[in-house]
Amino acid sequence: MKFTLTRNCLHGGHICLYEVEGGKFGYLKTSSHLASIQDLTKEHSGWAWYANRIGCQPNELSSFDLVTKSYAKLWIQKFNGKKASYAQGLKKKSDILKIISDHYLDVWGHPSRHLHPLHGDLSLDNIILTTNSVRFIDWEHFKIKACPWGFDLFYLFFETYWFNSKMFFFNKNNSLTTLSDIFIYLAKNRNIPKKYLLYPLSTVIFFIKNNIPLWGEQLAVFPMKLPILQFNEAEINTIDDFINDKLNY
Repeated sequence: MKFTLTRNCLHGGHICLYEVEGGKFGYLKTSSHLASIQDLTKEHSGWAWYANRIGCQPNELSSFDLVTKSYAKLWIQKFNGKKASYAQGLKKKSDILKIISDHYLDVWGHPSRHLHPLHGDLSLDNIILTTNSVRFIDWEHFKIKACPWGFDLFYLFFETYWFNSKMFFFNKNNSLTTLSDIFIYLAKNRNIPKKYLLYPLSTVIFFIKNNIPLWGEQLAVFPMKLPILQFNEAEINTIDDFINDKLNY
């Protein structure tokens, strides 16, 4: 097998990522750091849960090997496909975000008041667009009963909006209109009760700030890991009010 290092201790973590040629799995993650070994353990649990939800065998998508108490390997399946670009405006990604929303509903199911599984880093970088569907990857922050329904999906929406408005300077009103249309799609086409869709950005940020340990030391070392925390209170209120008005129209 051939191993190519593609990521080394990113975002304050202590995990190396290799692309693998010639083996059953397409990627390998390794760590000799105790906290990061726990992250690999959580990721393997996340892959197993996800595999079950999409109709795969538990060890089909990942395989965990604790070589010693201080060294672990996580083998991960590679999906053929591509990632959506942050550099495209939200309007061009609208259909993609709806497909991602459909997959989220297929995996997480419809909302309830119970706690739901947490992905913890659902961004465009961690979604593979395949020929027929999408696949979610990178489950390092997985926890089985941790967050309200919709947390990861809404986080994805607002991180994408953040990059569009703060990094690539697309028109904010046009981006917000597109984002609101996706929430309307969830309400009208997927029958999600409005009570689960109102004040979505406030809800996501409130959950993060009250559950910082879920992201371990990575968030302390690299606060931009979750860039939506950079929105100020006025921006949060403006975004939520815009979406709420569209949902209630």
